[in-house]
Amino acid sequence: MSLYTSSMNSSESNRYRLRMWVDEDYNPQGDGGNLEFSLKINVYGKDGLSMEDRMMMGYDSSNPSDFHTDEYKSKITSIVTKGDTVIPEGVIESWDISEKQNGSVIAYAEDDGTGAGTYKVTIGGEGKIIANYDMSSYFSGFSNITSINLMYLDTSITTNMSRLFFQSSNLKEIMLDNLETSKVTNMSYMFTQNKYLFELNLSNFDTSNVTNFFDMFAKNTNMTEILVTRNTWTIPNSAIRDSGVTDFTYV
Repeated sequence: MSLYTSSMNSSESNRYRLRMWVDEDYNPQGDGGNLEFSLKINVYGKDGLSMEDRMMMGYDSSNPSDFHTDEYKSKITSIVTKGDTVIPEGVIESWDISEKQNGSVIAYAEDDGTGAGTYKVTIGGEGKIIANYDMSSYFSGFSNITSINLMYLDTSITTNMSRLFFQSSNLKEIMLDNLETSKVTNMSYMFTQNKYLFELNLSNFDTSNVTNFFDMFAKNTNMTEILVTRNTWTIPNSAIRDSGVTDFTYV
């Protein structure tokens, strides 16, 4: 009998609590005394794929592939992420977007249901999606995209987020709650020219290692608020040049 199964990274440690109950009428000794019993628990583990083996490909602007090709890029209205690699039946097209081409990260396009010949793209990885070291421009230039949900994207080893959402001009909503930025050094132009982004909650961002933040929020003239946390936010106000925000809001 298997009580529990899970997966974890080599750097993680987990603590579990096992509780057992014995019926108060159970007394195999027949003497009404205290029960004594022993319990043996076996824990089994096996090595899984390393983070590098589960990493997604970065974006190569000189040789675009998957949903970054011209055939799809202007017709995608939303991108979501998920914690498995199951590709449902009936998708329009699917791709292996893992760096090692081992199926550890997949993506597929579906009709978005609007009747306009546009698409919803789903990106999936087993448990989570390991982002590339270089994620520059990955979600940039999607002219009709309105929402991006990155709940299952693990960016803990990512160092470059330059132009990550650059010039996705109809983007209105980004789910960034789980984005890990402690190793990122480049955030230049990250949110530039997104005229429908009115506010951003970046209170989980750690920018202590960022060295390039040039025009990070530039030309977002409709933006009214950027929420940040004081002890993890080191980017100066020059990053909001030419935007609608005059200062950061600390929470």
